[in-house]
Amino acid sequence: MALRKAEWEQETSSLPPGWPTEGCIDMRGLCLRYRQDLDLAIRNITINISSGEKVGIVGRTGAGKSSLMLGLFRIIEAAEGHIFIDGVDIAQLGLHELRSRITIIPQDPVLFSGSLRMNLDPFDNYSDEEAWRALEYSHLKSFVSGLPDKLNQECSEGGENLR
Repeated sequence: MALRKAEWEQETSSLPPGWPTEGCIDMRGLCLRYRQDLDLAIRNITINISSGEKVGIVGRTGAGKSSLMLGLFRIIEAAEGHIFIDGVDIAQLGLHELRSRITIIPQDPVLFSGSLRMNLDPFDNYSDEEAWRALEYSHLKSFVSGLPDKLNQECSEGGENLR
């Protein structure tokens, strides 16, 4: 199967407003490879992750944990199979549309110099209420509520002043 260049934007979008709303992830027969001349890094993975379900992906070094995340963001394209988020085949989306609507929280999070509000929502797409809800879901609401300037609290690069 020849690798194809992914489009940054699609001419038309059929995504429902607010997609994804549930966060269901369905991988069906997913195979990933880093280059066409390399063996598969992920072979025939089928996973269904329901809304709100907490899943840990564990394995030895090189088992493919990071490759799954790269596939989810289409940093590497599926050689075979499909990934659906809330029923939408992500291969049909432009990369910008996909990547601007999902996020990952890394093991070692990064904070940039600026307000907490800016770090939570750098493009100012969400209301304060939505930012507070995200903080609540991540169990950080009480910490941020206790800061003198709350969402407007300035943080140094890396968040060194918040420790």
